[in-house]
Amino acid sequence: MDFSFVRGKPDIPKGHALAYFTANDNSGQLFATYIIVLPIAMDVGKYLPPMLAAQMGQITADDFSAFAVPPVPEAIENMAYLENLAEMRDEDLLDCGSVDIAQVTDLMQKVNELTKSYADSYAGSLQHVATSGSDSSSVQSEYGVEEVLYHLLSERDKLGELSKIVTKIRFAAEREDLTTIEEMARTASVLMKYLPESYAVSELLKTAKNPSQKAADLCRLYLERNYMLIDQDFTSIKAVDEAISELEKEVGP
Repeated sequence: MDFSFVRGKPDIPKGHALAYFTANDNSGQLFATYIIVLPIAMDVGKYLPPMLAAQMGQITADDFSAFAVPPVPEAIENMAYLENLAEMRDEDLLDCGSVDIAQVTDLMQKVNELTKSYADSYAGSLQHVATSGSDSSSVQSEYGVEEVLYHLLSERDKLGELSKIVTKIRFAAEREDLTTIEEMARTASVLMKYLPESYAVSELLKTAKNPSQKAADLCRLYLERNYMLIDQDFTSIKAVDEAISELEKEVGP
């Protein structure tokens, strides 16, 4: 089934996506479902009682590798809600076209086709990473492995990795270790693909290369703000944004 990415990158699907359909009755009402592609294959048959397993026949891991919940899309308030939700949760957002919402059976079939298409795209991206890594130099292979790992990390764990990279860059900047700075910058370029633009990663990495204490304080504020986004602590973000704005003026470009 055809769909387009409103948020996310078609060549690097995240493996989890909010997908929406538009009612074709001129109402403009949106209906959405959530697609999940499991990162670890599961043999469901071994968890079933022998009698039930026999009745269900041959069950493969592919049968349960990806699914959509709910199976029939539910009505959504508006597009802004979906966009904010996708940004906050760092989800792919898929536009799946218009449908006749009254045709439930047909809609379920479309969701099944959509789930398979999205899962195939995800599997293809992993295969591309693995193939590129095996055919490239040892350095490229190393970053190919990291890319696969970043696929599987939670949002909080990705931020943890970003914090480690920033710490290493700052330490290297203090020692004028350009080799380490360049190496960490390459690693960060891979991780950035899996972090939303709202995290201001480019600004954070640029600031990390400045060895001054004010730059260190600014890096800390950038990271604090990102964790607030994960925790949905929007009340505290305003004060942090103000502090960031003041420090940015002092640290300079």
